[in-house]
Amino acid sequence: MGLALLIRCPVREAFGPQIAYALWALPLLRLLLPPLPAGLRQAAATPLSQASETITIMVVGQGATAVAPAVAPLADGAPIAWGPIVGGSLALLWGVGALGFLLWHLTSHTRFCRRLLGTAAHVEEMRGVRVIASDAAPGPLAFGVLRRYVAFPLDFADRYDADERELALEHEIGHHQRGDLIANWIALAVLALHWFNPVAWRAFRAFRADQELANDARVLAGRRRTAGPCPPPATCTPSTI
Repeated sequence: MGLALLIRCPVREAFGPQIAYALWALPLLRLLLPPLPAGLRQAAATPLSQASETITIMVVGQGATAVAPAVAPLADGAPIAWGPIVGGSLALLWGVGALGFLLWHLTSHTRFCRRLLGTAAHVEEMRGVRVIASDAAPGPLAFGVLRRYVAFPLDFADRYDADERELALEHEIGHHQRGDLIANWIALAVLALHWFNPVAWRAFRAFRADQELANDARVLAGRRRTAGPCPPPATCTPSTI
């Protein structure tokens, strides 16, 4: 995550937003790769452990009596092993936090989708995506993985002209065609595993921003090929999951 955060801006300036967005596959690949074999880890750690070893030489003078180091007597009760207790408590806290994070987002998303569909006033099908108008939509947005939707506010046609509406529709349908909503769920699952890490939260926000920029670039490139230069689809809101 840290590497993608550091190089995303230079990569976007040099190679474009599509390549910068593709950088976010690196944290997922690192998560899916198997850990380093135990033999390699031990071989890498051996020189460090050897370098940290110290050898104590006791010189006993002539006529002196060597005295063995005193050993503290064991206590009556066995000492408490705090390591496993602390480790288990932290693991439990991490698991509860990750599960609670996912459940909260899933519940919030389900309720939001129900509000969108419950107030839908107009439905049409376009390229396998259902386009609806809803009072609950704050702006153009894509949602749904199995049943794919694009939602617009009810007054969207009154506030924007035909070109802006077409750009917004292309942008939101593009999220479905590119698989961005699936990527958002995967990113959310990764964030749940790292819910305690502030770097992960910053990386998630940067990932979503790069996703929007890459989708904008795709839409505008297609429009330039057919209709020449056009303004960016600024009317769009970040896609939901």
